[in-house]
Formats: sequence, structure tokens, C-alpha cells
Amino acid sequence: VGHPIGEFAPGPRERTQLESYLERLFSGQRPIERHRMVAADGVRHLELAGSVVEIDGQRLALVVRRDRTDQVEAQARLDALSDLRRTIWNMASPGDIDTVIRAMRDALRKCGVDFFGCGVNLIDESSDPPSVRVYAMQTGEADMWKEEESGALALVLGFVHEGVTVYRQDLLATD
Repeated sequence: VGHPIGEFAPGPRERTQLESYLERLFSGQRPIERHRMVAADGVRHLELAGSVVEIDGQRLALVVRRDRTDQVEAQARLDALSDLRRTIWNMASPGDIDTVIRAMRDALRKCGVDFFGCGVNLIDESSDPPSVRVYAMQTGEADMWKEEESGALALVLGFVHEGVTVYRQDLLATD
């Protein structure tokens, strides 16, 4: 309240959007607009709603700006997880695992999760001894399939046979 409207536009692009909004507002429209703005603290998703009021014979714009960033980001996370869930349910054969893993990597990135050493273990118990292939994902690096080493193989098979979900907070710590 009482702030010059220019304070809400950190750059020329945003200032142009705001001026255009005000022109529409003063022309009699009552627009509600959503904008994506890059500010010093990151990307913000804003909504503008306003009306023109007359005070002492002077026409003034009364504009409310609402920050919708949390809502937009929450919806993006829900959409990413929904896409991943759909990909998993559409899995028709073991060969579809590459598609599932790409969807998982994409969902992690869309959710803003940095990951290092995130992997999926594929266990083939039809061979003796069983084999384990791991798909390793690294943020910003190429993903790859590799055969598990014998020590890690026993560890992974032990996790599976215990039937308990295992979360390893520190991948560098000894198990």
C-alpha cells in the first residue's frame, strides 16, 4: 500500500508487462493476470488483480499482487510424480525399466531434488548365483547401467531378502 508500482518490477521486461497491465486496467478492463518473474531470490510466479478507484478527483490504480510460487511449484511436483506413477503402471515388460528410470530421473529433476548415487537395482535370481545390475544416476552426469560388485551384490540381496525398505543416508559410510 502506498508504494510506487515500479518497485514491483525488478527489470525492463517486468516493467513492460506491468505498464501493459496498467493500460488495460485504466481502459476499463479488470484483468487478473499471472506472470513469471525472475527476481534476485529466484523465479517467482505472481498474480495481479486490480481496479481503478477515484480519490479526490484523481484516478488511481489499486493493484494486489499475490505470490503463487509455492502453489505453482507444488503443482509441478504433483504433476511430475503423477507422470512417474503413470509410467510405472504402463510398464508391460522388464524391458520397460529404461523408460521408468528415465521418468524417475525426470521427476527428481522437476521436483528440484539433487541426487548423487541414486540407483535402481535389478536383481536376476534366475541365475546361480543371482546377478544384480544397478542403474546409477548422478545430477548433471550421464546415467549408466553397471554390474554390481560381489560385496555390493551380497548387500543388495540381503536387503531384498529381509523384506525391509532400506534408506542409506550416507552412501560413503560402510554398511
